[in-house]
Amino acid sequence: SIVQGASTITQQVIKYAGSIVLSQEAADDTIVVPSIAPLDQSGEPTADEVCPPPRLTFLEGRGFEDKIREQIMAMQVTAAYPGREGKELILATYLNLIFYGNGSYGIKAAAANYFGIDDLSHLTLSQAAFLAALPQRPSALDPYQNPDGPADAMRERDGVLFRMLEEEYITLEQYQEAIETTWEEMGPSRIVHPLLEPHFTFRVQREMAHILASLGVPDPEQAVRTGGYLVTTTLDYPLQQVARSEVQRWVRALVDKNVHNGALVAIDSATGEIVTYIGSIDYYNQADPRVQGQFDVAGLARRQPGSAFKPIVYTSAFMNRRATVSTMFVDALTNFGNDQFKYEPTNANNREAGPLLAMDALRYSLNIPSVQMQWTVGPEVTAQFSEDLGIASYEYIMAQDPSVTLGLGTVPVNLTNFTQAYSAFAQQGTLHQATAIIEIRDRDGDVIYSREADAPAPTQPMTPAEAYLTHWIIEGNTNPATNLFWGPRARLTDPSGVRRHAGFKTGTTDDFKDVSGMGYIPGSLTVGVWMGNNNQEPMSNRLGQGLFSADGPLYLWHDFMDIAINQPWDWNGHQAVPNLDFAQPPGVEMAEVCRFSGMSPPNCGSGTITVPFLEGTVPPPDNVHHADQWHPGGCFDIVQYVQQAGRPARF
Repeated sequence: SIVQGASTITQQVIKYAGSIVLSQEAADDTIVVPSIAPLDQSGEPTADEVCPPPRLTFLEGRGFEDKIREQIMAMQVTAAYPGREGKELILATYLNLIFYGNGSYGIKAAAANYFGIDDLSHLTLSQAAFLAALPQRPSALDPYQNPDGPADAMRERDGVLFRMLEEEYITLEQYQEAIETTWEEMGPSRIVHPLLEPHFTFRVQREMAHILASLGVPDPEQAVRTGGYLVTTTLDYPLQQVARSEVQRWVRALVDKNVHNGALVAIDSATGEIVTYIGSIDYYNQADPRVQGQFDVAGLARRQPGSAFKPIVYTSAFMNRRATVSTMFVDALTNFGNDQFKYEPTNANNREAGPLLAMDALRYSLNIPSVQMQWTVGPEVTAQFSEDLGIASYEYIMAQDPSVTLGLGTVPVNLTNFTQAYSAFAQQGTLHQATAIIEIRDRDGDVIYSREADAPAPTQPMTPAEAYLTHWIIEGNTNPATNLFWGPRARLTDPSGVRRHAGFKTGTTDDFKDVSGMGYIPGSLTVGVWMGNNNQEPMSNRLGQGLFSADGPLYLWHDFMDIAINQPWDWNGHQAVPNLDFAQPPGVEMAEVCRFSGMSPPNCGSGTITVPFLEGTVPPPDNVHHADQWHPGGCFDIVQYVQQAGRPARF
């Protein structure tokens, strides 16, 4: 039989759908009628009809070359599989490989996915005719994807049945019974065949269409669906399952704070390869408006990054020599508007820290100094740097009229793009464009795209020296000795228990609608996470206490990163990532400055620290004695401030 296990009537329908004439004389026991491919003039089957050659989509429009290639393939098939038995073997292979929609490849999979039938001998005539019609337009006729449901497919089923009646392959009674069978009476399994990773799959399709367009393929989106390409992706599937589990675990743990959705992107900073990609907590949860699972937050959404954007602002200032890590700012209530339109940002705890260094303002995520820094550098400079990092275009950012509010991350950005931007800090200023595709092969097995050979060359949006300054600051956020508040929470260790070097930054919006966490391991993995609700409900408990990033995304980032870098996976060569930090790069000089003024000594006594500067930016000596400046207890001390405040400003 053509397909093992099929009933006689199913065999007839399947043969009909194969569009092959094995011979006119053998019609009694091989009931096959051409439905798509025409007969040649002799009435004998052609190799094209026996095994329809693959559509070489990337050659469409070259007509003559395409036809020659098809004829050669047809000749090879005829020679390899001669006679009726050979053609039946080809047809059996064909029917068991072609796509029937709903994630179904092969007639047996289609029977199981559409009707819950594993034994083909149990298919009815109506069901078999329905399946026979699908390969002509599998995606369009898929009743679970078609906006009109099964209506189009049922019309095609009726056409199959009518032509079989005309050719007397079924009786009038059989035809009438089958055509009167409704979709519901056919017993659909009502189960949509689940994609393993829908959001990642769709991202691959979008990226693939862009690549095919660059190769000159006509109608690239259609080619993605029908071109028969073989795509090797970047996804580390076992680690992807871990990522999904961690996102779901932490979202559910925070449901009392009205957290219902989450997303996570992990990028191999050395290549740009997307290792894990979680677009929502549950793709198949469309009922809950807070989830809307089919919407890809990681790839399609733009959300405010909040304080996670501050490192971008500070770096742009360092690069343009507008500030150094020891520049003094005054964290005090300030009107950045005018008398008519006041703009007075506050810290989350509604307290001000007074004078402090830029490094402390960034580590503890104080809002007022960040706005001061943005005021100093100008939104145009930060917007251009953001474009260089691939976050968003200069025009998009400036169209939001950000002004100094850009310093607080008020411009919505995409999580994948933002994670990609942070990967540049993990690579000492080198940026690899994020990608989900390693290789694409056409139906002939030829490589038409390779990431290694064809991907855009990495760019250098900042020098190693410039990247080092910001890394040096936010690396302290994972060190309990440097950041007393969330350093203990963010601390990572290697398999031997030694603290790992890692950069991290939290991000919370004023209205608690978005919380994020961005961080990386030097030279290795960069991970970005987001939590929130797709209907923009704020996250807070019954008492109205909002969710901060350090109370959610920080834990998610930490727990996933700990697993991803310390256990063997495909992406890391099946061994734990080495525990390394960046060496001081050329263009950076370390200098001793006053802990309280940020200037060079001599009058600080023991209150000095050694910090990095770009060459030529070390501040001049400060001859002022600071022992009794600013408040009765002596010089301002950020550690004392944090201990007294209990919680640092918006983070």
